[in-house]
Amino acid sequence: MIATLSIFRTSPPFDLSSTLALWDTTGTGHPVLKFRGKPKRRDDPTVEAWLKSVKEGCIARRVPKSYRPDIAKHFMSKKARSRVLDVEKVMRAVRGESWKWRWKDFKAAVRNMGWNIADTETRVVSVERQPSSGFWRLGRNGQVHTSHISPPTASK
Repeated sequence: MIATLSIFRTSPPFDLSSTLALWDTTGTGHPVLKFRGKPKRRDDPTVEAWLKSVKEGCIARRVPKSYRPDIAKHFMSKKARSRVLDVEKVMRAVRGESWKWRWKDFKAAVRNMGWNIADTETRVVSVERQPSSGFWRLGRNGQVHTSHISPPTASK
């Protein structure tokens, strides 16, 4: 009977703020560098190395997997964190307000974020619709592509 009751026992809640406070002051074991998302800088770690150091630090401090994305966001620069928060905002709009990062999804998102792409670089794209036809003209850098869009058929 005691063994069956232990199934319903809950673990004490995890205190994220105290863990982060202790992590910042005790930087000798498993230090995590601030991730800036600038791969050309020598002092900025690669995405893989940074994610590995976050994971090792979380394991050493017994941080549950559900809190690892929050720990990782703490060790990001303002600009890098804003990019992750933009993805989070979109995911909450698509999946619902109760959506939260999982460590696996967070790692995939950070790896595929395209940190070597300049966020200020833009390209001009023109889109024109031909009147009364299902054709669209898409142009980029002087090239024009024409695609045909068939109108939806009415079902009876």
